[in-house]
Amino acid sequence: MAVTLTTSGAVLLKAGANVSSTISTDANLEIEAFINQAEAVISAISRKDWVDSYGAADVNTKLILDQTCSDLAAMYAIQYDMGNYNRLLEAQTMLDVLSDASLRGLSILKDQKGVKFVNDGA
Repeated sequence: MAVTLTTSGAVLLKAGANVSSTISTDANLEIEAFINQAEAVISAISRKDWVDSYGAADVNTKLILDQTCSDLAAMYAIQYDMGNYNRLLEAQTMLDVLSDASLRGLSILKDQKGVKFVNDGA
């Protein structure tokens, strides 16, 4: 399944240098699966199919979609195998930061007034 809202590179960047080498290549389908899952979560929570309507979204909305989708997918990538991180605390801190950012993005996308503000500036 194709990915729309973010790239595997953005996910790997946010997952950090110690992400599992099993999923750290673009050829691996796990990253694509994580992105597809994140796209579905974003669409379900915001009650809008952003994958289908991505082309019509403005630049700022696309940036919020990219940020939120890559945050969620990076969380899945970290959780896939936390054994490569120096300490469990390192992985947990990264998960906490990504969780906060993704919740913020989901909140904006869920609130259609927030989407309208981002699109129109008013």
